[in-house]
Amino acid sequence: MKKLTVVLFVILFLIPVFFMINKENNFIKINNSKIYIDIADTQKKRETGLMNKTNLCKNCGMLFIFDNEGIYNFWNMNTYISLDVIYISENKKVVEIKNLPKYICHLIETNELCKPVETNPTKKAKFVLEVNAGFSQKNNIKVGDFVNDLKTVVAE
Repeated sequence: MKKLTVVLFVILFLIPVFFMINKENNFIKINNSKIYIDIADTQKKRETGLMNKTNLCKNCGMLFIFDNEGIYNFWNMNTYISLDVIYISENKKVVEIKNLPKYICHLIETNELCKPVETNPTKKAKFVLEVNAGFSQKNNIKVGDFVNDLKTVVAE
């Protein structure tokens, strides 16, 4: 009976606490803004991104991590949230900020061809951060700013 109680305690309390702590550790800072992030570090996660998500907390975002620095174009297909797309170089410097309006297109429900907006960046980036539209302006994030605590979520 005592073993069962210990096992139940671990399952019901310690495992969820571990995941909550782990989630809280996934953050970066730009200027004084702490941004809690989900990480898209595989091809599948990067392809899906924030598609079909209906909300994003005000200090949350998705950090896309690429193997190499390059020009990475983002689009807003079936994105229910308007976004700021912040391009970050390998040396953790903001190099470009683009905006993507929300855009939903379901081919089955319409005869129109879907025409999502693309970011068309001009600068190379290793990381791309998507946050709610207006976040960059509200938090005075601009090209040239450095991203802090990125090493806590990316293996150096």
